[in-house]
Amino acid sequence: MAAVVVRNEAGLDGGRVRSEPIPIGGRLGPILGWVCLCHFVLQVVIKVFQGRPEHVLWVCHIGLLVAGLGLVFRSRLLIATALVQLFVLHALWLIDLAIWKSLGFFPMGVVDYLDGADVWTWVGTSYHFYCVPVLSVTAWRWKVYDRAALLLALTLSLSLIVLSRALVSPEVNVNWAYGIEASRPIYALSAFNALPSHVYVLVLGVFGACVLFAPVFWLLRCRACRGCVGGA
Repeated sequence: MAAVVVRNEAGLDGGRVRSEPIPIGGRLGPILGWVCLCHFVLQVVIKVFQGRPEHVLWVCHIGLLVAGLGLVFRSRLLIATALVQLFVLHALWLIDLAIWKSLGFFPMGVVDYLDGADVWTWVGTSYHFYCVPVLSVTAWRWKVYDRAALLLALTLSLSLIVLSRALVSPEVNVNWAYGIEASRPIYALSAFNALPSHVYVLVLGVFGACVLFAPVFWLLRCRACRGCVGGA
C-alpha cells in the first residue's frame, strides 16, 4: 500500500529499473512530526506559565502529540488515530474562528477563549491551522489506514474526558467533561448536560464515535481499499 518511486540504475546491462517504496510521510514526514512535538511542548510551557496546566488535557492538544509521534515514527495507527480524532474538531474550530472574525460572534463557542487572548495563547493554539492539513495530505498520499484507529481514538478521548472530570473543576470544563456549552440556550443541550455523570460521559463518547470520528475513519478505509484493488 506504500507509494512507490522508480529509480533508474545504470548497470552492465545498460540500465535497469528498480522500484523502492517511499516511507510514509517521505522526507518531510519526520520533520513535520518534530514540528508538532515541539509545538506540543511549547503549548505545555505556555499553559504552565499561564497558570492553567489542566488545559493541556484538551483532546486537541493530546491529538497534536499523537500526530507528532505518528509522523516521526511513520506509524499508520497513530497518524490515522490523530486524523480521526482531530479532523472534525479542527474543522469546527476553523469555522467558528472564521465566523467570529467576519461577523463578530461565536456560533459554536469553540474559539471564544481567543477573544482578548494574548499573543502566546495565539501562538500555542496556532497548530489548528496546519496539523490536520499535514495529516490529511499524508493519509491521502500514502493511503494511511489502521482498523484499530477508531477504537484508539475513542478510547483516548473517553480517557481524557474521565480524567478531566476527575482532575479539573466544572468551571474550567476541559473536554466538555461537565457539559457542552453553547452561545445561546438550547433545550436539547440543557437536557443532555443534566444527565447523570456516567450516562453523560457514555453518550458523549458514543456521539464522538458516530458523528465526529466514524465518518473520517470510513473515508480513510475507503481510500485504503482503493489502494488494495489498484485504485489511485
